[in-house]
Amino acid sequence: MESLLAEPLPLLLAPEEDDLIPVSRRKLCELEEELARSREREARQSEELQRQKERIQRLVDKNRRLESQLRGLGSSPLVLAGSDRTAEAGGVPSSRVFYHRPRRSPDPRPAGGQSGHPGRARPRPVPNSPPLRLTLDRCRDCGTRLGEPCAVRRRVITELPHPQPWIFEVEILRYHCTTCRRKVEAEDPFLRHAQFGPLLMARVVHLRMLGLSVAKIAAYLEEAHGVPITPAAILRMERHTAELFDPTYRVLKDEVRQAPVVGADETGFRIGGENGWLWAFTHPEAVV
Repeated sequence: MESLLAEPLPLLLAPEEDDLIPVSRRKLCELEEELARSREREARQSEELQRQKERIQRLVDKNRRLESQLRGLGSSPLVLAGSDRTAEAGGVPSSRVFYHRPRRSPDPRPAGGQSGHPGRARPRPVPNSPPLRLTLDRCRDCGTRLGEPCAVRRRVITELPHPQPWIFEVEILRYHCTTCRRKVEAEDPFLRHAQFGPLLMARVVHLRMLGLSVAKIAAYLEEAHGVPITPAAILRMERHTAELFDPTYRVLKDEVRQAPVVGADETGFRIGGENGWLWAFTHPEAVV
């Protein structure tokens, strides 16, 4: 330690304000470039800060709008009808209440399956297609080449087939009858001037019964199955299906008229911008 203190230490003195520091041209250019880069960084940081401020302001405005919408939804009939208490407090009629508070027994049992209750699970499906065999040549950890498999682990996967429309051409062969002396042909099972088969029409009617709009059904068929279809074609399918089931509908109406006891209900909705009503009549054999 003493030997270190005995050696002279180099000292750097800071220049005074009036002192001039000699700088080479190369060093001066480097300092100017560094100063320019520093100013560019400051400009970019200032722009980024301004963008962040604008983004925060947009989020604040969006939050205010959502809070206002949430306050409005809190007093809407749809929310009030979710509980019998809120419906009664909000003046929602009982016919619009779709949730009924369950009655609690004085000795409630725990949720889930009770002791001794047989299990309820989805039945294991039976495969109806060849298995998908996954093989491995090398170890996934060390890369060692593997030989023959020593065991098989199986699992069952349920998957939908790739949606692809079945497009075919109908060839109706004609024959010449020597007795009638005219051309005859086989009966065409498809509708005249129709471009879609019965399975597609059944899918459209099913989706309509599930409550999907015509526009959503058209979008679904084109996006999921690659079948472009117009809303007018969907409406024609719906009307034709109704005409096919008209005889069955008339039989059900006669059964309702002859039933000893019939329950009736009515639902109002708009049809073409005008008020309409749907009447439903039920008895143990049918619903019309």
